[in-house]
Amino acid sequence: MEDVISLDNLFLLNTNNDDENINLRLADKGMAMKNLDSGAITTIKKDDIHRIELYRGTRLYSMRITTKTKIFNINNILEEKIEEIKKVCGHWYSINVYVKPLEIVDTTKGKVTFSDDYLEYRTDKLIFDVSLKDIVSVCSVKNEAVLGFDCDKEFDGVIEMRLGVPDENFVKNLRERSEIGQVKSIIAFETLNNVSPRGKSDYIFSENYIRVLGRTYEHKVLYSSIKRIVVLEQEKVVNIIINVDPSIKQGQTRYNFINLLFEKGIVEDFEVELDDDLRSKYPTLKEKYTGELHETFIEIIELFTRQKVQVSEGFKTKANQIFLSCALRALEGLLFPIADAVIFLPKVIYMPHREIRLVEFYRVDVSVMTSKSFDMKIITYDTAYLFSSIDKDEFGALEKYFSDCNVEIRVEIVENEIPPEEEDDTTEIEEEPSVEADESDV
Repeated sequence: MEDVISLDNLFLLNTNNDDENINLRLADKGMAMKNLDSGAITTIKKDDIHRIELYRGTRLYSMRITTKTKIFNINNILEEKIEEIKKVCGHWYSINVYVKPLEIVDTTKGKVTFSDDYLEYRTDKLIFDVSLKDIVSVCSVKNEAVLGFDCDKEFDGVIEMRLGVPDENFVKNLRERSEIGQVKSIIAFETLNNVSPRGKSDYIFSENYIRVLGRTYEHKVLYSSIKRIVVLEQEKVVNIIINVDPSIKQGQTRYNFINLLFEKGIVEDFEVELDDDLRSKYPTLKEKYTGELHETFIEIIELFTRQKVQVSEGFKTKANQIFLSCALRALEGLLFPIADAVIFLPKVIYMPHREIRLVEFYRVDVSVMTSKSFDMKIITYDTAYLFSSIDKDEFGALEKYFSDCNVEIRVEIVENEIPPEEEDDTTEIEEEPSVEADESDV
C-alpha cells in the first residue's frame, strides 16, 4: 500500500455553490486539500474524520467527508480510484466506506428519516439528504414542516424547504436534532408580544444569535445582523424596535424591523447558568436579573449585541409627549421623531433624516373653526408618506424639529377666503331677527 494516495483535478463545493479546483492527498495521519488557484492548503486530521461517503454522480463519482465541525463535498473522482479509496479509508481511518445507491426514478414520494447527522428523504434508496447542521430554523405550517437554511446576501441556492409531514412530533424531534437544538441557551424570554411580525414568540439568547420561536415560525437572528435597537416609551407600554439585515421572512413577507410591545409594571426574575467561557466572553453578564421585563430585555440585548439602544430625545409635543397621533391612509398610529429619523408605528416605517428629501405641510394656515388638524408629507428619495389628522397645535414643535435637524420643509399657503355659499348663509341669518320683529308687531 502506498504511503500517500493522490486524487487530482477534483472540485470542492463551497458554501457559495462555487467549485474550487483542488488536489486531494490521503495519508495515514489525515487528509490535505490544495486549492490550485490560490495555493491554499486545508488539512483534516485523522481523529476529526467522522464519516466518508461515496456517491455515483452524473458522470463521475462524488465523495462527502464529514468532520466534527465541517462537511466537505468533493466531485470528479474517477471510477478506477474508488476501490483504492475504500481500502485506505478502512485501513488508515478505520471507516467503512461504500458507494451509497441513489434513487433516480421515483423521486417525488418518499419518507423522511434521521441518519446520524443528516435528515434523509428516501424510498428504499436515498433521494437526497440534508445536514442537520445546516438547518437554522424549523416551524410547522398546517401539515408542512418548513426548514430554513442559513445564507448570506450573495447566496444563490435553497434557503427554505417544505415537507408534507402529518406527524406533529416530527417538528419537535427535528428541532432537537438540528443545530438550533444543540446550541445552549443562556437566557430565554417567553411569549413576548410581537406587533410585527404579528404573534407571540419566545426570544432565546445564545452566544451568537437570538432564536425567535413562534407558534408556526422560527427565526435565527445573528447578533451581527442587528443594526439598530430603538426604545420608544408611552405612558403604559414600551415598544422595542429591532432593525435586522438581512431581513427575516414570514410567509411571503419580509421584515426589516421586529416590533416588540411590552407592558410597563411587569416584573420577572431570570437566572443564568454561568461557566468560565461565558464569564470571559461576557464579563458583565449576571447570574440573576430582577426588574421590569422590558428593562431586563434591553439590558440583555445591549450586552449580547454590544450596542447601545437608542431612545427618543429632544422632541416634545405640547402635551409633553415624545410622539404624535396621526393616520397613514386608513391606518391610525403614532409618529416618533427621534434624533436622526422619524418612526411610524404600529407598522414600522423608518425614515432616516439622510433619506428625507423634503417635508411638506398642508392646511396649516386654515382657520381653526374649519379644521383642527393638518397634514404632513414626508418625501424620501424612494417614496412619499402622507400623514394626516395631526393636531394643529403641534405644528410649531414639528417645524422646529425638522429645522434643527437640517431637513428642508415647505408650508403650503391656502388663502382663507369665505366661499360665496357661506356669505349667503350669513346674510339669511342676519335677516331673521328683523322678520321675527315684524311678526310680533302685527
